Amino acid sequence: MRRAAAATVDSLMCASMNFLQSRHHLHARSRFEMEQYVTACEKLTAEDFYAVPSDPGIAPLVDEQCATITWASPISTNFTANNTARADFFLCARGWEAPTVLMLHALMSASHIGYRRYAAEFNKLGWNACFVHLPYHYSRVPRGYWNGELAITADLIRNAEGCARV
Repeated sequence: MRRAAAATVDSLMCASMNFLQSRHHLHARSRFEMEQYVTACEKLTAEDFYAVPSDPGIAPLVDEQCATITWASPISTNFTANNTARADFFLCARGWEAPTVLMLHALMSASHIGYRRYAAEFNKLGWNACFVHLPYHYSRVPRGYWNGELAITADLIRNAEGCARV
C-alpha cells in the first residue's frame, strides 16, 4: 500500500512539474545563445564571475520576528522581481555571538511558514537562523509564475546564472 501511495505521489509531482515546464520551450536561437554565453564566460576569472557589486544596496527591514535583508542581485534578469535578493534573519537571544544556520528551500516547499517554525526552534537552541530566498523563489517570483518555476527550465543561460549567483 505504501509503495503504491509513494508511486502515485511521485507520478503526480512529476506530472505537475512537467506541466509547469511545458510553458518553457527551447527556441531556434537557444543553441547559438548558449554558445555565445559559454564563450563569454570562458574569458572570466572566478573572481569576475562571482563578483559582488561595489554597492549592493543592502536595506534591512525589521519586524517582530525577523530582520529581512535585501540587496541588488549581481545578475540583472528580465524579471525585476528576481533582481532583488533577500534573506530573512532570525536572531536568537545570544545575538551575534551565536552560530548561524543557513536554510535554503526544499523541493516543493511553497510557503515560508515551515522555515519560520524551524528558525524558532533553532533560536530556542541558541542558534541564529537565516532563510535565503533563492532565485525565482518566494519573494523573487515574477508575477504570473509559480514558486521556483523559472529556476530550472530549457533556458540554460537562466539556469546557469540562477545557480551560480544569488
